[in-house]
Amino acid sequence: MHGHLSIGFRSGAVLLAVAGVLALVMGSASAAPAPGQPSLAGMAIAGTDLSHGAKVRRQGYRRESDFLSYYERVFRRGAAFRRARFLDLEADVGLAADPRAASNFVSGLERALKSKRFRALLAKQVLAGAPKGVKLTFGRVSNLAVGNGAFIAPFSVSIGGFVHLPFVIAAVRVDRVDQMLLMVGLPESRLPKADVTALLRVAAAHITTGLTPTVVTAPTITGTPQSGQTLTATPGVWTNAPSSFAYQWVRCDTAGANCQPITDATASTYVVTDADIGSTLRVEVTATDAVATSLPAQSDATEVVIPAPPPQTGPDRGRPASTPERIGGF
Repeated sequence: MHGHLSIGFRSGAVLLAVAGVLALVMGSASAAPAPGQPSLAGMAIAGTDLSHGAKVRRQGYRRESDFLSYYERVFRRGAAFRRARFLDLEADVGLAADPRAASNFVSGLERALKSKRFRALLAKQVLAGAPKGVKLTFGRVSNLAVGNGAFIAPFSVSIGGFVHLPFVIAAVRVDRVDQMLLMVGLPESRLPKADVTALLRVAAAHITTGLTPTVVTAPTITGTPQSGQTLTATPGVWTNAPSSFAYQWVRCDTAGANCQPITDATASTYVVTDADIGSTLRVEVTATDAVATSLPAQSDATEVVIPAPPPQTGPDRGRPASTPERIGGF
């Protein structure tokens, strides 16, 4: 039976998911993410990250008061990653209001799992109603250099001194998103630290990808594509609220293809030159936020660049506007 155990402490609610052992079930209503929030579904560990064709048992958004948005994905029995074989594997992804809130949650959970008092409380609740001979043993909580902070907390349950079930609670944070991995190994197996660390790196990569700006509306160019005229680029609309944009103007053929970057043309404006005549122009924009820099997004091509108008010519060009009247023949 799969269950959840929620234990409150100073920095927020701690969610521990343990399968096959806990009898406590915490119900939660599904909740779609608010408009404009990044998709957490794409950040969670996926079946394609695991071996042996891992299948999802259930997934979806949940309500969790500590987070703006929260996503849960639980795999069916038999999932595997490298040498680790899972009786149960769950990935929970939370979007906090800011990086500090996400950091406080992960570090608070880590501190709790190191606390003797918290461990005693956890053991008491996990073993409540369990038959005699069931024992919970905690291992050493380790910090990891993954993402903006990560840890692994192993523990195990032994039944009658014969059956041994390995458990791991692990978490990783990238900016304002954290992902918890809750794992139960097969009886008498191991959940190697190196494999759990590698899976956390996969989780961190998913979060980074999910927080990387992506273009929603392509960049645009305004102005006349004529030698001597100034063109202006607007960056378009992007996800994840980029903090800055970089520009690269490119020169293309008449069909807008075979584009090549123009040297030193990296501002949001560009003065068209004679070298552009007969070509079209585009601008490529990359967006950067606190996590990563996007792939370039390209504008539509301009019309074919035309020459500047020829200098004004005519019979009066270069002569005074009027000639003083001569008096007395002089």
